Parts: sequence; C-alpha cells; structure tokens
Amino acid sequence: MKKYIVLIISLLFVSFSFSAETDAVFKKIKKEYILHNDGSIEYKYSKELKLLSHYSFNRMYGETFIVYNPDFQELKINQAYTIMKNGHRVVTPDNAFNIVLPRAAAAYPAYNQMREMVVTHTALEVGATIFLEYSIISKPTYVKEMMETVILAEDVAVEDYEIWVKVPRNVDFHYSLINSQVNAEAFTIEEGITFRWKFSDLPAASHEIASPANYETNPCLMFSAYSNQNEALEKWTSTQAFKQTPTEEMALFVKNTKAENKTEWELIRALQKHVVENVSTKHNPLKWHNYQIENSLKVWNANVGNELEKTNLLYQLYDLAGFKCQIVAFMPYTLYDAQIASFDNFEHFGLMISTKDKGIKILSAVKMNKKSLEKEYAHLYGFLLANGQELATQKPNAVPKIDLIAKLTMDPGNQIFGNITAHLSPEIFNELEIAQDTSSIQQYFSNALQVDSTSHISLLPPKKGTSLASFSFPIKDPAQLEQQENYYFFTIPTYSKGIAQANLKILPTIRTAPLVVPAIDEQYEYIFTLPKSANWVGKEIHISYKEDFGEMTIDVGIKEGKLVLKKHLLIYAGKHQLKLKASRMNVSSKEVETNEVFLNKTQYAVFRKMMIDWYSKSANELVFKR
Repeated sequence: MKKYIVLIISLLFVSFSFSAETDAVFKKIKKEYILHNDGSIEYKYSKELKLLSHYSFNRMYGETFIVYNPDFQELKINQAYTIMKNGHRVVTPDNAFNIVLPRAAAAYPAYNQMREMVVTHTALEVGATIFLEYSIISKPTYVKEMMETVILAEDVAVEDYEIWVKVPRNVDFHYSLINSQVNAEAFTIEEGITFRWKFSDLPAASHEIASPANYETNPCLMFSAYSNQNEALEKWTSTQAFKQTPTEEMALFVKNTKAENKTEWELIRALQKHVVENVSTKHNPLKWHNYQIENSLKVWNANVGNELEKTNLLYQLYDLAGFKCQIVAFMPYTLYDAQIASFDNFEHFGLMISTKDKGIKILSAVKMNKKSLEKEYAHLYGFLLANGQELATQKPNAVPKIDLIAKLTMDPGNQIFGNITAHLSPEIFNELEIAQDTSSIQQYFSNALQVDSTSHISLLPPKKGTSLASFSFPIKDPAQLEQQENYYFFTIPTYSKGIAQANLKILPTIRTAPLVVPAIDEQYEYIFTLPKSANWVGKEIHISYKEDFGEMTIDVGIKEGKLVLKKHLLIYAGKHQLKLKASRMNVSSKEVETNEVFLNKTQYAVFRKMMIDWYSKSANELVFKR
C-alpha cells in the first residue's frame, strides 16, 4: 500500500512541475515610461497573455491588480478584452472593474487614500488570450525626476518584452542594464529622446529554494533622471519629514525612560524596544507616497509606520536622549550604482549609534536585533542615507568562522559532562555580544547540552593577531544518553548559526536554478573519554572534498585511546560577474563581492553529496554499547 501512495505522490509532483512550466505564456509585455517637461510621469503597461491550463485563470491570472494613489495619480484603462480560443473577441464589461483598498494600506491612516483597481478578466478558457493596457499618470509633486528599477522576471515565460523610456532633451538621464547584453535603441525627436530595449524568450522566474534573487539572474534595467545617487539622497533627506519634530509628550517619555534605566545601553535598548513593540510596522512601497514619509510626530500619534518612518522616529527619540546617530540604508550590492538613484531598491534601514561600552552599533526600529545590522545584512550594501557614504566597517566578502572544541567524558552512569570552547569571528560573535547571557548562548546549539544556569558566560575579546573571540562553558547538568536496551546514543551539538541556518539539509536530485550557499568556515572537534565498561559501536570515517567553491572533511575514529569526531566545512566567499550595458560607462561587466556563492548544476551535484555526508547519522550520532 505504501508503494502506491508514494507512486501517487510522485505523479502529483511531476504533474505540478509540468503544469508550473506550461500554465500560461506572455506573448508580449510592454512597459513605457514618459517624463514630460512639466515633471509629470506617465507609465503605460500592456500585456498579451495566453492561458494554457485551468489553473492559469482559476488561480494565477484571472484578475489583474493595479495600485495607485489618487492624491497625485490618475488611472486610465485603455483597453481590456479577451480573445477566446475560437477567435471570438469579448470586451471586459464595466462591472469587471472594481476599486478596493489595498490590503497593505489597512490600519494605516496615512495610506487610507490608496486605491487598487481589480480587473476581473472574462471569457476565460484554455487557449484564450487576455489583452490589457492601462496608464497611470503622476502629477509633479515632491519627486519630479523619474527613477525606476525593472526586473524582467515573471511567473511564466515571456516571448517578447519591450521597455520604452522617453525623456526631455535637457534631462541628465542615466541607465544600467545587468544580466543581459541587449543594446538600447535611441531615437532623438523634437520632444526629447526615446530609449527602447527589446527582449525575447525570457524564461519563467525560479521558485526553487535558495535560488538567487531575480535581479541576480534575470535582466534588470535601472534608470534615473537624477544626476547621481548622492544628489537624490541629499535632496530627499533635506525635506521637512526628516527634520526634528519633537513634542512635550515625546520629551517626557524619553525623560521617564532615562529615569528607569541606569546605564547608557539599557536606555538605548529601552527606547528601541518601545518603537519596535508599540509602533506597528507596515511594508508599503515608498513609491506609493511619491517617496515622501510621515514625520515622526504623525508616526508617534498613529502608532504605525513603515520601516523608514519608524527609523526616523527612533532617531528623534535618541536625539532627545542626547545620543548622536545617523540613519543607514541597505540595498543589494547588485542594484547599487552611484550614478543611478532608485529609492525602490532599499531593503532595510537602521540607526548607527555610538556607545561607550558597545562601540558603534547599527540598530533596527522594527526588531530587537541581536546582531548589529551591518553584520546581519552583510549581503547588502550599507550607506548613510543623508549622503550615500559607504559604511566603513562592512566587509561584504567576510567568511563567518566557527571553531568549536568539546572535551567530554562519559561516566559509568551513562551521562556526558565536560567543557565546550567556541572561537567565533566578528560576523558570529557580534550576535552574542549584544545579548550576552547563558540562555541566549544555549539557544544557538542544536541538541544543546545543559549549561550551568547560575553562571554568566562572557565573551573573551580577540587575541592579538587574530579576529576570533571566544567563550567557554562547563556542562554542569549532564545530558542523559538515549538508551535502547544496552545501546546508548549521543547526537553531537552543532551551532545553529552555521550552515544549518541555510536550511540545506534536504536537497532534490534535479535542480534548474543556481543554488545560493552562504560562505562559512565551520569546524567541530569532539574528544570523548570513555569508561572501560563502554565501547564505541561504529566504523572509522574519513571523508574529504576539495572543490572550486569550497572543501569539507569528516573524520571519526579512535585516537590515543579517545574517540575523536572532527568535521570541517569551508565555503569560499564569492564574486559575481554581472553582464552590463550602461550609458556613459565603457564597461561590459562589473564584479560584485559577496559572502555567498552561486553553484551551477555541476557544482550543485557535488554540494548535494557533501550535505548528505555532513548531515549523515554516522557523522553526527555516536553509539555506545555497555
């Protein structure tokens, strides 16, 4: 019976995989961006989508959702119809257009004016083709310069994809195209200059686990009418919303918080905790408000804001408390370009604050981060929001290092006790440095041995000539071994912030997209002293890999009368070569350093075998017999 169940499940997976590739196909997508002389911006979108399965119109493309802001935008539906399989044309009726409040704008007063047009397509069937064209015209408000990042990735394949950009002649226009060698066609007309990019046969975006972001592998076009990124940032952050707007209520709150917290760090964390836990976080695109943010007073009174608005509020509270800090922005290295301003590429924000005891830390306004944000977002480019200055402390290609040594003894009562010492690189130990307590350290170990709950564990600073910090702790409450008759089982503890954090334990045999693996240098050494009454039940293991992306060794055996288990995994930091087609830059590619590596199909097959060995029972579980 089990065989039939497995067979049915396998067939379902095969069916799903096949349908995922053939549910629909975009025959054509066209996006047009027009910057007019008066600063108004017109965005025109059109699509031609052929339906190839029932799933395509029942779940995927039966409706189109168009979000716009009536405060400064006007939506026009230019055409909407369906060509049925038999060639009959059915115009979308008036009652198929319905305006609602976008879900993301709910419980967010500053965005309650937002609208979402829901277009319900009609006459849908397998073989039908949907045609839709609409325009959004934005009046010149705060941002009059056009900027955009277009990632050419859809859930299904696209046969023809066109992007048109029209700008006045006097505009200092910059663009960059990555992951593609398509050339821009430029046309000069009386009204200005028109650029056109034409793409063909674009594959569907990958949905496999640990795949690169779409902007890493798919064509991605960025363009801006600003002179450069820094000019745009300086203009943006000089607006009134970023300036101080404290109130007596806010000042009194800071005063009372000061009185309740004795140390500088306690005060810093208390103010952070208030913003994190008492001000609701929204993740609406900055573009929805034409990149204008609510000032801190409005966010304080409404108890709701997006990540930047909450960061700005925390900045004001720290300023009232007498701390000097600066707002920091993070965006993908791949999308950062000093010549091209695009506020849509921001992924996170934080506050860089200088402390007496902890040094310089970057704190979040949306979570109580245990790791300073430049370490947590090491895969992102960090810079000061006010002027674009790069964070000096960030090392994008740094490899986190974990070196754990455990000397353990199994006593006649079948219990394990001993001592564990861990050596950690800054990318790892910084997380423990902010929250330095026994319970915090314990939670980073799988199958954790019991640490002495009465003692305080301190990090020892790096020794001269090395960047590794360390901590040691005794195992006071011994771990009882799992017993089955006269056999005893012990699973070694491993650090959860190593390769385990990437969730790569189970990997399929076949994969189409590259696999993203974090750089890591992770090493364990467990030395067991066994009583005479106990014997290790197992075979010696000696496994070794040496590849262009990394290396791994596993050794288990008796050495000098003791049972020794050693594991070492090293994944090298990577460098991505991005194909580039850019204006005013005589380059065909750019190199991006990263603390990740992209594995191709050949490398993936080897890495999968490495993970099977790394997580195997024989390399993680020790069996003893009395």
